[in-house]
Order: sequence, then C-alpha cells, then structure tokens
Amino acid sequence: MFVLINLRLMRLIYLLLICLVPVVLGATVPADKTFFASEKNCWCDYPLGGQFTIPVIGTLKYRGGKGRSYPNGYESAEVFTALHKSHQNSYPFLDLKLHRVGEGRAAANCGLGWRTFSGTREQMFGANAYFDYRSVVKTNLFQLGLGLEFLGKFWDFRGNGYIPLAKRRAFLKEVCELYVGGGSATCNRYEKAMWGIDAELGVHLARTKCLDWYAAVGTYSFDSAEHANTMVGGMGRAYLKYNRWLTLQYNITHDKVFHTQMQGEIALTMPLCCTREFWRCLYIPVERNNIIITEKFCENWCTNFP
Repeated sequence: MFVLINLRLMRLIYLLLICLVPVVLGATVPADKTFFASEKNCWCDYPLGGQFTIPVIGTLKYRGGKGRSYPNGYESAEVFTALHKSHQNSYPFLDLKLHRVGEGRAAANCGLGWRTFSGTREQMFGANAYFDYRSVVKTNLFQLGLGLEFLGKFWDFRGNGYIPLAKRRAFLKEVCELYVGGGSATCNRYEKAMWGIDAELGVHLARTKCLDWYAAVGTYSFDSAEHANTMVGGMGRAYLKYNRWLTLQYNITHDKVFHTQMQGEIALTMPLCCTREFWRCLYIPVERNNIIITEKFCENWCTNFP
C-alpha cells in the first residue's frame, strides 16, 4: 500500500513538472520576440542552396508511464541522417532507433523516408517505411510500418500502418480455471503482434525564437487474425520544444483493451555532424508508434466437465 501511494505521488509530481516547466520557460522569452507560426523563420523558409551535406542528428529520450502492451516506460537512443543536396527541394533520410523497454527488453526501428516541398514551399510532403523489432518472452517479433506525412506552417497530418511479419507468437504460460462442482478448464496463453493503423492532426499553437507549442489529436485501430482484442481508440499529445534541443511531451491514449494510458516524455536532441542549419530549419522527427503493440490470448482449451 505504501509503495502504491508513493508511485501515485511520483506520477503526480512528474505531471506537475511537465505542466509547470513550459510556463517557466515561456516566461523567460521577451514579449517582442514572440510570433506565431506564420513568421519568416519557420522551418520552410530555409533556403536549400549551398553545398552538399550529410547531416547527422542524435536524440536521447525517456518516456515514463505504462503504455499499450508494455507495463513500464522505455529509454531510447536515436540517430537521424539525411542526404541533403544543394538547390533541391527534397531529401531522403535514414532514421535509426534503439529502445530499452520495461524490464530490460530490447526494441528497435530502422526507417527510410523521403520528404519534398510543395511548389510554394509552404508545405512539406513525406513518405516512409520502417522495419520494427521487439523482444518478448521466448521470441522476437517483427513488423513493417508504412507512413505518410503532410507538414505545414500551421498544421500537420500523419498516417501510419503497421503490418506484422512472420506469424510468430510467444508462449507465455498454461492457464487453469477451476469451477464449482470440480470442473476445470485449461488453455495455453500466447502473445503476438497486432496489425493496425493510426492517424493524427496537429497544429502549431505558437512559435517563438526559443519555443514551439504543439498539440495533436488522432485515432487508431488494431486487430489480429484471432480477433481476440480488436480495438478502436483515441490519442492525443502536446509538447513544448525549447531551442530545438529540449522537448517535453505529454501523451494520452484510450481504448477498451488498454484503457486510459498517460505518459510523459523528455527528449534531448543534438547535432552531431554538419547539421546546424538543417537541424534548426528542416529536421522534424517522424511521429509513429515505435514499440510493436501486442495482444495476449488463449488457445487450445481443454475441459473435464462431467
């Protein structure tokens, strides 16, 4: 009981920090420096002229709180690199992510993508493909992810699809249920990846030379061949980005299987190689579900009813 109270108190303190830190940081910006997302130094006003570069950007991230199909948060190390050629309005990129999930389980993502500006250079369109990996009990799960992006000065749209690869499932344990009268039923409990889609619509509430306020809402749907845990849910997130290198984010999801999940996130982003202008003006992280969502279900029921 004491431990449970302490955990709830820690979560409350964490959420208060997430709410108060943006207010404190925002108060440090002079009033005459504030402008909305239509001002000139948004990312899409960056001139693409200049020499050929291969920028490399690193990110260290921690997401705290229970998530969909994993009991604890996870830590991440990410590397984003692009092939940025002068006088072209598009660039390909490579996105690598390594995660430590829950009690030491590993997960990873390897993605390739392409982004290009519209003719007016007020919007950016993108497409990506990811190979996802997650270690679970006694087996490894793999997944293919496909995504589309529309990134604008004021609002963004993102959509992703997730397709499990190989019909792998992990045997968890044998479950036995006892009934009145001496009867019993046993089954084998398994865990496997779910296929699904998600989409979100986001808006830049305001931008300053130091801060970027952003909020997004969306929906998702996940299912499996067994249809054991079919679900449709809603999701939302909001973040404050300070000087491009510090991001504080709050995430919430709700569905009938995993119910309401709330998570806080902190990320430190830094340029590693030839990245200053690209990092400040063109780098936008790909937003998707990085940890493969799994379901748990029972098969092979046996009974001894008279």
